[in-house]
Amino acid sequence: MIKLTTRQIDNLLNGTKPLRLSKLDLSKANLSEANLSKAYLDGANLSKANLREANLSEANLREANLREAYLNGANLSKANLSNANLRKANLSAANLSKANLSNANLRRADLSEADLSEADLHGGDLNGADLSGADLSGADLSGVDLSGVDLSGADLCEADLSNANLSEANLSEANLIRANLIRANLSDANLSDANLSEANLSGANLSEADLRRTNLRGVDLSGVDLNWTNLYNANLRKADLSKANLSEADLREVKLRGADLRGADLRGADLRGVDLSGIDLSGADLSGADLYNANLSRANLSGVNLKEVDLSRANQKNIIVDKIIMVSDKQRLIQKLIIQGGENKDLNGTDLSGAKLSGINLSNVNLNMANLYETDLSKTNLHEASLVDANLRGADLSEANLSGADLSGSKLRGAKLSRADLNYADLSRADLGYADLSRSNLSGVDLSEADLSEADLSEAKYNTDTQWPINFDPKTSGATLA
Repeated sequence: MIKLTTRQIDNLLNGTKPLRLSKLDLSKANLSEANLSKAYLDGANLSKANLREANLSEANLREANLREAYLNGANLSKANLSNANLRKANLSAANLSKANLSNANLRRADLSEADLSEADLHGGDLNGADLSGADLSGADLSGVDLSGVDLSGADLCEADLSNANLSEANLSEANLIRANLIRANLSDANLSDANLSEANLSGANLSEADLRRTNLRGVDLSGVDLNWTNLYNANLRKADLSKANLSEADLREVKLRGADLRGADLRGADLRGVDLSGIDLSGADLSGADLYNANLSRANLSGVNLKEVDLSRANQKNIIVDKIIMVSDKQRLIQKLIIQGGENKDLNGTDLSGAKLSGINLSNVNLNMANLYETDLSKTNLHEASLVDANLRGADLSEANLSGADLSGSKLRGAKLSRADLNYADLSRADLGYADLSRSNLSGVDLSEADLSEADLSEAKYNTDTQWPINFDPKTSGATLA
């Protein structure tokens, strides 16, 4: 790579446009306010270069090294930055609208107040980046790992965040109107005061998220995992919460007028003083919920499980009661599975969280996107079962038969899989952080793109067909080649 002198750089900048600077060494060069529009800088070394307020619109910076470069206030609209190294770069207030940042390294980059509207960030590494106040409206962030990233006050209107990992991210006061959050992981995320109206949260995981004062008006949250979430004073007017998991959620002061709570799991939820008047709660599980001073007037409680619920201080005027039951549909299904088994059954999206299903036959069952949080499936036959995107956090699968099972994208954080038979199972993209895989059979297992951080692989057996994540060494993790 050719290292240029200051005079050579000045001569080039005054040359014929567009400039052709591919693969040149421009590290630490002073290019502030330079006109590099449409310039060819692919593969160039611009590490620690001063590019403040430079015009790089439509420039080709593919695979360029911009590590620790100063790009604050620069114009990078429509620039090609695919596979570029922008680690620790200062891009605050930069214009990156419609830029191609696919597969770019943006670890610990400062993107605060940057314009990233309609930018392509697919496959990018944003670990530790600062995106506070950034404009990401219409941006493609599908599948991107944004865990722990600061997105407070960011504009994510109509952004594609499908399958993105936003666990523990700071999204307080963020604009997520009409955002695509299909199957996004928002567990433990801070969404306080965020606007999620008209967002698509189908299949999203919001467990233990902070949703205080969040605007979720009219949002489809049917079947979504919201257990242990803090929804204090959230706006859920006209929201579809049918079959949602709201167990142990804090729903105090929440606005629910016109919401659909049919079949919702509200076990142990805090509903003190909540206005549930006229709400359809038919088939919901309210066992152990706190309804002190709640308003249930005109509410539909047909088929509701109110076991261990004190309604003495709740307003029950004109409630609609067909048949209040003490056993929920979920419990009836669990009993049926225990007695009859579940071989070949379609249980897609079913909530079986906490169920004790040890030792039963669930071979070839469809449990895609099912909630199996802390479910006991030890010694269970799940041969060739489909558990795509299932929530198995904390589940007990020890000594289970999972040979040939499809667990791609499943959440197995903290799960027990010791001595499990996973022969030729698909665990690609699965979250196995802190999982116990000791003495398990991992022969032929696809673990590509899986998260194995802090997983216990001691004495686990694998063969040459086993596919591991890139740069993962199974031997140092205690696994043994069979």
